[in-house]
Formats: sequence, structure tokens, C-alpha cells
Amino acid sequence: MNLRLQITALFYLVSITVVLYTKPSLFYDNDKNIKHFGTGKDKTILPIYLAIILLAVLSFYLGHAIMILI
Repeated sequence: MNLRLQITALFYLVSITVVLYTKPSLFYDNDKNIKHFGTGKDKTILPIYLAIILLAVLSFYLGHAIMILI
């Protein structure tokens, strides 16, 4: 496995672990249940599944950027 893939996987796993462990109010309600997509009470415009996909894309580009700097 090359270094870029290892950096990408490490950043992705750490960031997902932090999000799932801390349960931020952006993704979870007061009872620690996942908020549904939408606008209104106990809903969010950035659901957890979308955040996970965005973190995967961010991890890919971060791994690429680090490889350019090394």
C-alpha cells in the first residue's frame, strides 16, 4: 500500500471516529439520535451520511496535497 493511501485512510478513520464518538449537535439531537435531513425542528441540512461522504472526499484531497508537499 502506498503512502498516499495510508495517509488518506488514517485521516478518514480518525475524523469519522471523532465525529461518531463526540456526537456533535449538528448531526445529533438532545437524545443523541441522528437528525434527519430537512429544515425544521430536529432536522439538519447536513446529515451524518453526507458528512461522511464529504470527509472521504476531503481525505482523498488531503492525502494528495500531503504527497505533493513531501
